[in-house]
Amino acid sequence: MPLQSLRLSISLRAKLKRKTRQLIAKGFLLPVKSGDSSYDVGFCAHIQNLPARRGRPLIFGRPEGIRVFIQSGTFVIGVADFLFAGKNLKLSHVVTGHSLKPILATLNSLEKKYVKDKISRHVEFVQFLLSGDPYMLVKSPGRKEYYHSNSKRLKAISPEKILRQVNQILAERDK
Repeated sequence: MPLQSLRLSISLRAKLKRKTRQLIAKGFLLPVKSGDSSYDVGFCAHIQNLPARRGRPLIFGRPEGIRVFIQSGTFVIGVADFLFAGKNLKLSHVVTGHSLKPILATLNSLEKKYVKDKISRHVEFVQFLLSGDPYMLVKSPGRKEYYHSNSKRLKAISPEKILRQVNQILAERDK
């Protein structure tokens, strides 16, 4: 079993569909072919934002929202991040076009890595505002694995190394 999408309740899935329909109606997401208005909520994963606090340990707690991959046919046309706000979901941001490629490449690399495993795994996107490359947390029963992807490859990384990289980015920003 490779990577699994989140199992969402029927009401939450309907809410996400309604919100993505609004994004398309407002022109934030454009279908692959002109005139093609068919789309669907595809793969869903949790997201977690890292705080921009230098020197403090990173605490990977509860997910802060859901990343929704929006598909038009077999093509992913965009990614929308929704943050939990009580019982509501608030749109954080939308990723489309060229910015979508690193996210899809990372997810595809992880899919290839785990394609032969029989254990179900869930992905959580770990985000830091100033980082251009995706960080991922892959959860399976009793195990957590962290990955970082740059334009060349996907590699395993420890939470401590993520902290060092985040602190390095913050130090460069402060210069």
